[in-house]
Amino acid sequence: MFHTLIFPLAVGFAGRLRDSFGGPDVAALAGSLILVALIVGLICALLGVLLAVHLFYCYCLKRICTKAGYAPGPLVWFPVLNLFPQLGAAKLSGWFFLLYLVPVVSLGIAIVNWVKLCEARGKPAVLGILYLLPFGRLGLACYLAFSD
Repeated sequence: MFHTLIFPLAVGFAGRLRDSFGGPDVAALAGSLILVALIVGLICALLGVLLAVHLFYCYCLKRICTKAGYAPGPLVWFPVLNLFPQLGAAKLSGWFFLLYLVPVVSLGIAIVNWVKLCEARGKPAVLGILYLLPFGRLGLACYLAFSD
């Protein structure tokens, strides 16, 4: 279905280019244009999925902060700045943000942050270790945001 819609357009465009410049074979140029269109489409789809995951994660953080009794504000929607509402909901100082900049220390601070968030939500603190799993942070955020 896709090739029946796109291929005639690409061949027509390639034919106009060939007529204008006396260039390469129309089928080769059309194939190249289709390949570029597919790559651009895949990149756009991937970026769309990543944006959707980011927005869902930020929504989960907003709910966690609200349920922990902290007003998250607009910072929760920005990639790096959402650490400040997390730290506030975990009842940690905003200065802990600087410790996130130290490579090895940042992993320990992140675990402490999620353990404190679990405690602030009244959940077992051991759940903070889920942060170490590949999709553990997203799963933990979903659990803390949508559980009672």
